[in-house]
Amino acid sequence: MIPLKQLPILTRLLILAIISSQMLCVGCKKSSSGPNTSGSVAGKVIAGMTAVSGSALNEFGSPVKICLDASGNLYVADATYNRITKWAPGSGQGVVVAGNDTAGSNLNELNSPRGIFVDTHNNLFIADMGNNRVVEWAAGASTGTVVAGENGEGDSLDQLYSPNAVYVDGQGDLYVSDSYNSRVLEYSPGASQGVIVAGIQDEFGGQLTVLNICRGISVNTSGDVYVSDQGNNRVVEWAPGASKGTLVAGNQTQGSALNELNGPTGLFVDGQGNIYVADVGNNRIVKWAPGASQGVMVAGTGYLGSDLNELDYPNDVCLDANGNIYVADTNNNRVMEFPAQ
Repeated sequence: MIPLKQLPILTRLLILAIISSQMLCVGCKKSSSGPNTSGSVAGKVIAGMTAVSGSALNEFGSPVKICLDASGNLYVADATYNRITKWAPGSGQGVVVAGNDTAGSNLNELNSPRGIFVDTHNNLFIADMGNNRVVEWAAGASTGTVVAGENGEGDSLDQLYSPNAVYVDGQGDLYVSDSYNSRVLEYSPGASQGVIVAGIQDEFGGQLTVLNICRGISVNTSGDVYVSDQGNNRVVEWAPGASKGTLVAGNQTQGSALNELNGPTGLFVDGQGNIYVADVGNNRIVKWAPGASQGVMVAGTGYLGSDLNELDYPNDVCLDANGNIYVADTNNNRVMEFPAQ
């Protein structure tokens, strides 16, 4: 296994681009041999306008990540317009709560934001991917504060390389999916550097000791870290202090069967331990019960489309207190809500 940092930078970028692009081929068109779509349910558009791209506050350019606060407000990371918008329940448009539509590195700016998380105090944490940092925006603030990755792109413990997702636990510890370093870092409140809690420094691959482009993350009350390991088409669970993960979704083979995944991105773990996976290459959301050997499709049909039972490149998923399923339907420029299943 060759450490990634020992490869020339152009070689590293080419390898990562090839791995990422491989997710796109399975669910890209309708055919008689594709996934079974019987029983697929229709959702409703709760933010954005189907197939309409724009900068108005009722539109998105690229809604890539979502989360909900305790009051049911929806937060959406729009990577194209470098902003986070907040949508009150039933609202026809959002309000900008972070970023200013301009890509930049000032503390009132974002650059291609990805994962977002709102804590119990309504502080907003943002994986500011293009700036290789995580910023925290207090409720109502006009600027953010850097809380991880202050030293630019890199693989030191005080650096990040394209952070994709964030999570904050009940003790205020921050978890960061450091995608192109293929690791998950945990930062204690006020810490200047993180501790690796999933993956190995400077290594990537298919063994359970390593990750290969990590995307979505979630943490349960026991401190177990769940990771969408995109390059390996799987979700793995890392117990606190573990030296390797446990396979909990997917079988490490890219495919469209219900025991397979194709480039998983966002994920959400509910209080019962059910894992909801944004199976982006298959244009579906799949629910895996604890210990299950295959998932159940709960949103999408397995084919890309813009009908209300279809998805096109779903990047993220989260649930509300009633179990309703919210999906960042990226290429349709909308956020969908599907009934609890």
